[in-house]
Amino acid sequence: MTTERCAKLMVIGMANNLDEVWISENPALLVTYLNQYFPNFYRWYVLINDLVIHSKYFPVSDWLKSHA
Repeated sequence: MTTERCAKLMVIGMANNLDEVWISENPALLVTYLNQYFPNFYRWYVLINDLVIHSKYFPVSDWLKSHA
């Protein structure tokens, strides 16, 4: 994100008297939002992504055995 875009978003937040403004690029903002407001769904999401990432390098059965 450019500095200009970030500054513009901050000014918009200040102009609207917002107490909190989350400025980030996607998907980091979505993942942070899930962690903050839907922690159980976030844990499930991380587990599924972890399984997909590990399955590229290790067989899933080996990963499940080591985390059982």
